[in-house]
Order: sequence, then C-alpha cells, then structure tokens
Amino acid sequence: MVKPLLFILLCSIFSSSAYAEESSREFVQQLWQNLTETENQCPDEFDYYPNGGLRIFYCHAKTYLPYAQLKVLAGTPVFLTGPHSSTKLNMYAMDNFGHYNPEFVTWLHTTFIPTAEDKDFKEATESIFNTHVRGLAHAYYVTHIHLFKDKAFMEQELEKYKKLIEIGDIPEFYSDTYFSFANLDNEGMNGNIVKNAVLFWLRRVMDGTEAEFFTALVKLLTIYDAEFLEEKTCQYPDSEQVAFQCAEKAYKKADDALNKSYKKLIKQLDDSQHLPLKTAQRAWIAFRDSNAIFLATNYQGIQHRETALLHVKTEMTNNRVSELNGLLIEAAPTDD
Repeated sequence: MVKPLLFILLCSIFSSSAYAEESSREFVQQLWQNLTETENQCPDEFDYYPNGGLRIFYCHAKTYLPYAQLKVLAGTPVFLTGPHSSTKLNMYAMDNFGHYNPEFVTWLHTTFIPTAEDKDFKEATESIFNTHVRGLAHAYYVTHIHLFKDKAFMEQELEKYKKLIEIGDIPEFYSDTYFSFANLDNEGMNGNIVKNAVLFWLRRVMDGTEAEFFTALVKLLTIYDAEFLEEKTCQYPDSEQVAFQCAEKAYKKADDALNKSYKKLIKQLDDSQHLPLKTAQRAWIAFRDSNAIFLATNYQGIQHRETALLHVKTEMTNNRVSELNGLLIEAAPTDD
C-alpha cells in the first residue's frame, strides 16, 4: 500500500501546476520500475504474474497504486456504472461489469505511456515493458485485430453476451469458450490471456471505450515495440492502401538484400567472371519482372494487381538472394 505521506505527496504532484508535470513524470516512471517489486494483493487469485492476464497485473500494480488512490490521482471517476464501490473493485460479478469513464481512459494513457520524444523515460522503463507488459500487449492487440476483422462473428458474440448478462445466466467458465480463439494459442499466444481479451474487447464495445483503449494500446506498442506493431499491421492490413504500403516495404528490403549480395559476390570473383555474372543478373531481373506479371494474375487471392505484383517480385528476389549467398566464399576464420 502507498504510505499516507507518500499519497499526500502524489496528490499534490498531480494537482499542482507546472512543477507538477516533471514530478508526475518521475512518479509514473517510478511506478513502472516498481512493477518488478510488487506482491499479489488478491489472495484469491492464482499468481501467474508477470505472465498472466490483466486481473493479476492489477493485483500486483495495486501494491503501489490501489484503486481508491488511482481515482484521486486521475481526478475523474474510473467507472461510470458497474458493480464496483468507491473504494474497491468487484472482480467477481458474473452478470455485471464496470463501464469505464472515457475521460479516465484518456487520462490513463496520456499519463502512463511516454511520448516518442521522452527517450529517457522509455529507456528507463523498456526492460520492464519487455518482462511485465509485452505479453499482455501482444495478446490484446492480436485478439482485437482478429475480433474486429470478422464483424459478423463479433456481432454474434456481442449479442450472445448481452443476452446472458440481461437474464443473469453467464456460465462460470464462460471465457473458456475463447481459449483457442482464432487459433492464437497455436501461434504462441497464451490462451488464458486471449480468452479474457475477447471478453474485454466485447465489454469495451458495450461501454463505448473500445476505440480509446485501442488507441492507448497502439500508442504503447508504437513506443516500446514498433517492430511488432509493423509486423502485425502488415500481416493483417485493414485496407488495400496499407497492404500495398507493406508490400512496397517488403520488396524494398528484398531488393536491398539482393544488391548487397550481388556486390559482395562480384568482389569475390576474378575479372573473368564479372561479365558472366552481370549478364546473368540482367537476364534474371528481366525474367523476374516478366514472370511476376504472369504470376500476379492469380496470387494467393490478392485482387489488387500492383500489390500482388510486389508480393511475387519479393518472393522471387528473396530466392535469388539465397542463390547468390550460396555462391559466396565464407571468410576463413582468424586465429585469436
């Protein structure tokens, strides 16, 4: 629990003026770093931390910032309606849930997630993200992507969930229905986190905070795990424009690798082999470009011609890179 004197200090930090901005930043950074020193504050919860879901994450985070004090710091209600009291969360209400206050969600991510310019904050907390937050962030992001790309399924599950809440008849282990949602457990995602992530996003649709929470999640991943975010954005593009942009990036990466391998190989060849390689490479490029036009007409269901063309050229280019790399002479090991 946060000691009374510290709590008074925290309240003054978040409610005072300009000096407060730097002080609150230091406090939030300290909270991030203290995630490694927390203890489970919910004795009835099995302690999976730091590999469990949001519930056990909250049970640990409240070591330093309990619910009642979080409300004071936020300066706005956490929930607008739901089963929670003013001082305690009711995490076991089967047929009711907390409807988040959108203002609180905005405050939460603007306060607890650093900006791109705050490199010191990111550096100080990056290892904490990697060990304590990354798994949760990945699971909730990918679950959201799959849930919202299948609108019919989402609407079906949403209506089913609403009706069960209305009649007060939600089965005890209802979330287990989604353990293997979208086969994410076979992709390395923790099924126990995924199943609760599905219900979390359904509830956020119901209370109207889904967009704000997803904005916060994207912001978090942009700061701490941009590579993952880019990979998943391209794996599950939400528009043809995004699909084309991702295909362009993949092709440029392959083409850069091809140029690098070609230059490295030609340096290793003697002069008599330069012309044959150059001739072969020009002929291969011409073949790749013409063959890609043919193959792109029916490429893995991609209808947009230019996007399909880039996918084919990328695939053929990567194969050519492997071929050239196979001809490279590895440098002899040096004696240390």
